[in-house]
Amino acid sequence: MANYNSTKEGTWIELVRVELTDEQKTLLMSKDPNDKDAQEQLVSKIKSDSRKSVSSEKSSELTNLYNSVKPELNEDDVYELISIDVSETDNGILNCRINGDHKQIRF
Repeated sequence: MANYNSTKEGTWIELVRVELTDEQKTLLMSKDPNDKDAQEQLVSKIKSDSRKSVSSEKSSELTNLYNSVKPELNEDDVYELISIDVSETDNGILNCRINGDHKQIRF
C-alpha cells in the first residue's frame, strides 16, 4: 500500500518501505567508533531510498484531497501546514496550526 506525505502545500513524496539486509542491521547496531562514517552513509541512503517522487497527476490528486480536508478558515486566520500523511485508500491525518493552535484532522 502506498503512503504519501507533504510538509509544504503542493509538494508531495511517496514514503517507501526500505528493507535492510542483515549486514546493514548489524552495522546500524554497531557501537564500534570505526563504523560511524559507514553508519552515517547508510542512514543517509535509507532516508533517500525511503522517499520517492510523485507524478504530477498523483500530486494533483493528493492536493485536491488535501484541499478537501483542510479546515475552512476565517479571513483573519493564520494557517500553517505541519504535515499531512495519506494512505493509498485516501485515509490519513492532517496536522496544522490555526492561529497558533495545533489541530489534528483524521480522515
